[in-house]
Amino acid sequence: MAGLGAGLAIRGVGHEVTILEQAPAFGEIGAGVQVPPNAARELIRWGLCDKMAAIASTPDRINYRSWKTGKATGFSRLSNHEQRYGAPYWQVFRPDYHTILLEAAIAAGVKLRPGCVVSSYDPPNGAVVLESGEMVKGDLIVAADGVKSIARHAVGQEVEPHETGDTCFRAVIPGEMLLADPDLASLVSTPSFEQWLGPDHHIIGYNMQKDKNFNLLMVIPDDEKMKGYKAPATGEEVRQAFAGWSQMTRKLLAMIPEDVERWRLIDLPPVQNWVHPSNRMVVIGDAAHATLPYLAQGAAMAIEDASALGFALSKISKRNKVDLPAALAFFCALRRERAHTVQRGSWTNRFFIHMRDGPQYEMREDVFQAGDYPGSPNLMGNSLFQDWLYGYDVLQDAEKQWQRAHGTVLAKL
Repeated sequence: MAGLGAGLAIRGVGHEVTILEQAPAFGEIGAGVQVPPNAARELIRWGLCDKMAAIASTPDRINYRSWKTGKATGFSRLSNHEQRYGAPYWQVFRPDYHTILLEAAIAAGVKLRPGCVVSSYDPPNGAVVLESGEMVKGDLIVAADGVKSIARHAVGQEVEPHETGDTCFRAVIPGEMLLADPDLASLVSTPSFEQWLGPDHHIIGYNMQKDKNFNLLMVIPDDEKMKGYKAPATGEEVRQAFAGWSQMTRKLLAMIPEDVERWRLIDLPPVQNWVHPSNRMVVIGDAAHATLPYLAQGAAMAIEDASALGFALSKISKRNKVDLPAALAFFCALRRERAHTVQRGSWTNRFFIHMRDGPQYEMREDVFQAGDYPGSPNLMGNSLFQDWLYGYDVLQDAEKQWQRAHGTVLAKL
């Protein structure tokens, strides 16, 4: 998402762009992804509103469901987000989203090169060395190589991924299967962002593809038996992990495929500098600020990065006396604190949704029943935090910060 988004945004301001993809073909794994208003706003600016709306589901609310009964004990409204924030809240199938960005990048004139595995970087010379031995050069390297980034080390940041203590399973269920069960049909007929919350465990569910499919993310504690970051798992393992949960949950998990994958959830400690000292290389997306999924903002931050970088690079000109180092410094200053705040917020929400039975759990139920109010410890239902998160307009902020930093100079030109 970060690479295609950046390519689209940078090409949109007039620069030549080549994207190097290590996979032999451009594609994406089959899972759900959330596109909240702060990301949807940028996609709309890129002219992708109709295409995204055609493949998205739009949730009415967040339902906070009891792990014991399956019933919602509270909710946060999402149906008013387009009116409130000027952009919708979309839930989509990741491959569909990827295809839309890919086709838009091609239409914009971005050059795409699949099958290019990077072996090393030479930032002072603006060069990428491929496993084939080929050296690819440019004025600027924009590296979006994920949480296990080698580019991050190349810019001088020796920051390793942090194992968070959680793992997850992912699955997709056809909507028609849910509609056939009276106890589950409402999950499709009334599309919402579903959260089943229990001690140290939770399940996220939502519709995709105009409600044709239902995405599930099932989070459990990391037993540290898995080697690496992902491994094959079975549907029975998932059901055993949620044994004792409500009938609704058991019915839902009975429908998942028998072959699933288990993923270790990792993030990054705050990375302070995203730019190489030569000012010929910058890291973005998960390579710079990988976050836990508990605010559904990982992909959204990548899209914000893309728009912000496009804005910064649009300002390079002799007339404005702005060069590449100044543009990259502006980009990093604009993005860093917001990205770090989202990382911290995701950690905060992790503790809130994983509370164990007892006084804290009962307090959380009271919070859910109270609904949306400023100061709520439920960040997904806190008006002030949601306004900061979803109401943020990255280009509007960039323009304001740019005028603050350069307005006096521009006024003299």
